[in-house]
Amino acid sequence: MAEHPEAPENVRVRARNTPSFLIESLVYNCPDHLFRNPEIYDDVAAVLRYLSTGLNTPLDGFTLLTLPLWAFWYEVNGIKSLFGEGQAWTPL
Repeated sequence: MAEHPEAPENVRVRARNTPSFLIESLVYNCPDHLFRNPEIYDDVAAVLRYLSTGLNTPLDGFTLLTLPLWAFWYEVNGIKSLFGEGQAWTPL
């Protein structure tokens, strides 16, 4: 995406500046069934849909029972929360 000539410049810049560890951790938090398609393209599309849905939750109006999906995502180590205090990125 960072090198795709048809992608808008702001998308290419963001792609270049996104840490690979963040991408790895985002994919780590995707359910296994998203990777069972016959074509890899369909796996990628399913993962991107899942992440888009999970990350496009407004930040206001949460209660303990209505936390956004990303509030339950962790780094690949399974210990540290992917978003929150001490992280260099946010879900938006």
